[in-house]
Amino acid sequence: MNKKEQVKEKIGNAAMECFERYGLEKTTLDDIAKTVGLNKTSLYYYYKNKEDIFIEVAIREGESFIATLQKKTLKKRV
Repeated sequence: MNKKEQVKEKIGNAAMECFERYGLEKTTLDDIAKTVGLNKTSLYYYYKNKEDIFIEVAIREGESFIATLQKKTLKKRV
């Protein structure tokens, strides 16, 4: 994983924490930036807006959920 991907993962984790705490509507880019330890302007290097962050986090969480279900399904078949 390169540096940009690592930072995006940290941003995603911070965003998830903020979305859980404040909800999507009340979470701001400032909240996410503060949680990850960056300034808001730095987030624009990685994402156009909060919604883009949310979409990437939702896709990542969905993929993780599906992978977990697949593993559990394979265990049940054995």
